[in-house]
Parts: sequence; structure tokens; C-alpha cells
Amino acid sequence: MHAQCQKQQKAADQIKGSPSVSSYFTGGLREMKIFDIRWSVAIACHAAIRATDHLGEIINESSRKTDCLHGMKHHRTKCTTILTNVVHPCLHDSVIKDIQQTSFSLIIEESTDVSVTKHLCMCVRYFKEDVPSVATKFLTLLPVTSCTASSLFSDIKSYFDTHNVPLSNIIGLGTDGASNLCGAHNSVYTKKREHSPHCVLVKCICHSLSLCGKYAFGELPSNLSFLLSEIAKWF
Repeated sequence: MHAQCQKQQKAADQIKGSPSVSSYFTGGLREMKIFDIRWSVAIACHAAIRATDHLGEIINESSRKTDCLHGMKHHRTKCTTILTNVVHPCLHDSVIKDIQQTSFSLIIEESTDVSVTKHLCMCVRYFKEDVPSVATKFLTLLPVTSCTASSLFSDIKSYFDTHNVPLSNIIGLGTDGASNLCGAHNSVYTKKREHSPHCVLVKCICHSLSLCGKYAFGELPSNLSFLLSEIAKWF
């Protein structure tokens, strides 16, 4: 009943009618297209996408004498579409090309978004020879249907197989302390070890320190714990 109400129907019609990325690049100067892409990346790195609604209008009004910027129309819908369909595929392909040819560490974390969709966030860390330095790159946000060890590993393996990245290239795995990710008997880590026995597990430093503190305080008198937690308030 909620999905059939007039408000939801109107919102769904607006999504269906949103323009494709190709409609933003039909005609016009090549310099303007390049400017749109660079502007979208700058907004994504240093501001909120909503801000481009107002900044674009300011530049348009202030650049009447500049043929390239005059008539600029760059709002959040266009900015988001360019980032999603132009910039992201290029960055993603660049990272995939790097990890196809070198060893890397995989950092994973599962979460659920506001639409109650489960995701597995994957980042990679590897030595980037052209810089040269160690680089940490966001890889993908992978939708998952189940968070069991077998299901998560199957989704990860399917993703890397699709992009022709050998699992043997993964020499390190970074996770929190969840048993389905790094348990000793049935976890993503143990299943990963079947493909590369020398893979190293690195648990989250923050979670590990928290557990160390928890167990340490369990061995100390309770009044000492109270003293340490309350002493800062007196000052």
C-alpha cells in the first residue's frame, strides 16, 4: 500500500525520467565537456555535491565575457551522473589494471545502508610503481544477499574472477574481529588461505586495542576502573 500511494508513484516516475549521461555531452565545446568533468571531480574531493547548484550559477553569472564558461549549467544531477558514469569507471579500471599485475592486500567491511541493503566495502592496498609509493584505493561497494563466510567469499571470488584478478595476488586480508570474516575454522580468511596459503590476516587495530583494554580491566579491581573513568571529570 505504501508503494502504491501517489507520493511514491510520483517519486518513482521522476527517477525513471532522469536523463542519461550521454544527454549531458551532446553538442557544445570540447573545452566545456572537459571543464564539466574536472569540476565534478573537484566537487567530489573538496565539497558536497549539493553545493554545485549554487556555485555553478555564480560562475555562470560572473563569466559573461568568457565563451567557455558562459551558459554553464552544472547542478547536482549532472555532477552526480558524470561522477558515476564517467569518472568512476575510469578510476575503477585503473585500479583493476594495477592489481591484475601485482600483489595487494584486501580490506573488507560489511554494512547495511538506509535501504536495508547489505553491502561489502572493499579497498585494496598495494605498491604503485609509477608514483612510487604504497597506495590505498577504494575498489567497490559489493551488494550481498547473505553475510555468511561461504556467501561472502563466493561474492568476492566472483567479483575478482569477473575482472580477471587472480586470488593468489591477495597476500593480506584486513578485517574487523567478526567471526565470519576472520574466524579460525570457517571464515572468509580460512577460505582465502585455501587459494593462497601465505595470506596474512591483519585485524582492525582499534577493535584489537578495545578488546585488550576490556580484558585487562577484567583482571583489575573495579575501583581502579572507576577511578580512571571518573578522574577526568574532576579536572
